[in-house]
Amino acid sequence: MVTAGAVAAGATPLAGGDSFHLFSAGTRSGYFNSILPPTPRRGLVWDTNLLADSGILKALSIVPSFNSLQLQGTNLVVIGLGGLPNASYVELTSTTADLPLSRWMRLATNYYDCTGSFVFTNAIDFDVHSPPRFFRLQVP
Repeated sequence: MVTAGAVAAGATPLAGGDSFHLFSAGTRSGYFNSILPPTPRRGLVWDTNLLADSGILKALSIVPSFNSLQLQGTNLVVIGLGGLPNASYVELTSTTADLPLSRWMRLATNYYDCTGSFVFTNAIDFDVHSPPRFFRLQVP
């Protein structure tokens, strides 16, 4: 079992790109059942691509971003990238951009595709009296 410990007082917190050489071995077999904690911290994920071959565990930043917005009829299509492939995310909306995250309305929970890209569609109200609408993603 590999367990990442808590950050000691005064230590620098774990950041995207940090890596740990956990073991060296001439021959290896088997695999890790789990890594604790399952995520290093909010906004980071474990990259285990080098773990079996070279014993390296790496922390990666998850920074999804909106890539393009397209108006299709009365729908706004939002396209983005940079998420963790096949992981879930939550679409949020608000009429005020600076509200605390807890006050944004949940639209849907979806999944990034196998490349970390995402697409979601939202109906747009073209009434001139409607307030502006803001969107953001929440990574669980």
